[in-house]
Amino acid sequence: MKKSYSAKLENIGAITADIENYCASNGLDDICFQINLCVEEVFANCVEYGYSQDPSKSVEIEIAKRGNRVEIFVRDTARAFNPLLDAAPPDLTSSLEDRKVGGLGVFFLRKNMDKLSYRRIGGINELMMVKNIKPK
Repeated sequence: MKKSYSAKLENIGAITADIENYCASNGLDDICFQINLCVEEVFANCVEYGYSQDPSKSVEIEIAKRGNRVEIFVRDTARAFNPLLDAAPPDLTSSLEDRKVGGLGVFFLRKNMDKLSYRRIGGINELMMVKNIKPK
């Protein structure tokens, strides 16, 4: 699956449906929630912070099952930003009432994916997430 979505938060529903269809067609039902959670988080951050909700911009999402793993790529043309290095560390010690909203995106990615990498290629941010498929 490889598709571009305009940078609007309203597209999260369409992205979720597309991922669910891909997972169902490829026998990935047991990891579909994790894939959706991570893609939704990255897409929302691209829209909010990378593009400042500019719907004329787009975010490309590619998902491919390769052997015993699923590779997920999220690409945008916003300013260079490596979330794996540049995002502030999450506050995991304060009570829920004292924490500010947000800031857990990379934490969720690291908890739900088996490998993460970022690169900037010719004006494009590319975040790759890998989820291993456990044998049944």
